[in-house]
Amino acid sequence: MLALEISFRIKSSGISIDPYKSALIALTHDLTEGYIGDLPKYSSSIIDKRKLEEAPLKEMGPELGLLIEEFLNQSSIESKVAKLSDYLSTALMAREYLKMGFNVEDILESSVEGAKRIAEELNVGIDDLLHGLVEGLS
Repeated sequence: MLALEISFRIKSSGISIDPYKSALIALTHDLTEGYIGDLPKYSSSIIDKRKLEEAPLKEMGPELGLLIEEFLNQSSIESKVAKLSDYLSTALMAREYLKMGFNVEDILESSVEGAKRIAEELNVGIDDLLHGLVEGLS
């Protein structure tokens, strides 16, 4: 539900965005990960991750397929917020794994960098956006 909250925060700053569409895109993306798993970044150099993400679309139906395409193409502000929330949720999990002693510094770092990059594309300050929502990541 990060995508929903982040979208409402962006909308309150005067930017035109549909918070519910952002949340739906994020949830639809998570559905594909339910089919194929959340693949590590290094797997993308070995397999065509995009092709794997597109495979479940036939079973999901055309409406959800369009939302996945929008997410994969990053073609709207809502899809960018969905991607931002995906990076942030990964960073949150990495932070918890670090506390448990796992070596996931690279995952945390790349997730935070990805989130910052998208926030910059959206022309929103990551610190302001996350204030009170996700502490200590920016």
